[in-house]
Amino acid sequence: FDLPYNLCTQAAIHRILRQKKANGEEREISFIFLRDFYVDRAEEYFDGDLQFGQADEFMDDLLQTSPSLLSTPDGLQGLVDPVGVAELIIQMRNEVAQDWKALMQYVPEDHTSLRSSLISNQFQRSSPLDNGGSAAFQ
Repeated sequence: FDLPYNLCTQAAIHRILRQKKANGEEREISFIFLRDFYVDRAEEYFDGDLQFGQADEFMDDLLQTSPSLLSTPDGLQGLVDPVGVAELIIQMRNEVAQDWKALMQYVPEDHTSLRSSLISNQFQRSSPLDNGGSAAFQ
């Protein structure tokens, strides 16, 4: 359960950043804050062999961040709202989970040809005939 939960949280963050960028919002304070917050912590919370509950730890870290004024090197300034960003992640995580759930409904159909190939290969390997047609069980 923890791996899909972590992946869903990470996918939600990626989806938010991609959508904001596609909408031309990459210069908005919320985009810059989330991007930097995520990039600075991705290895700790999402990469490699992780302890249980890392997605929740990431969200806790985000929620414990105080609202503050963010200034960028190019002169952009604005108020950072960590609670608002966390709410956005939670909403997007729900969307991601619903999308994945919908996709998983089609797994049996998607794997039909794979199953057919596997069964065919198993029958070929377990055929009682080998060595040019002579029976293996004599």
